[in-house]
Amino acid sequence: MSGVPRDNIKKVNTAVDSLKSKISMYENISDLNNKSLKTPMRDLMHSSAPGKKLTKIGAIIFWIPEPTMISNFVGLPMMAGGKLLDRYYTGTTIKHVNQEARKTLESLQGLFK
Repeated sequence: MSGVPRDNIKKVNTAVDSLKSKISMYENISDLNNKSLKTPMRDLMHSSAPGKKLTKIGAIIFWIPEPTMISNFVGLPMMAGGKLLDRYYTGTTIKHVNQEARKTLESLQGLFK
């Protein structure tokens, strides 16, 4: 580490400290008991998957046997829309953010061992 400037070491140390505080915040966020925060906290902890639901409903409608083929014209766009929602809606929760913060912290700490 003789070639690394002290300013860079200080920046990395402050980033590590910040990540440690964020990780402890993410771990303790589920302990909040406030009625006004109940719904937003539930949404942060459990994410829905609208794309998967839309794809399943579209597949069910697509496979309904009927002679006019209307279900095919309804089911296929629903399946395509569900796939597009899956691409852009990740369903990330606090748990996933905490895991990524831990991985980043471990990689930063691994640089200076």
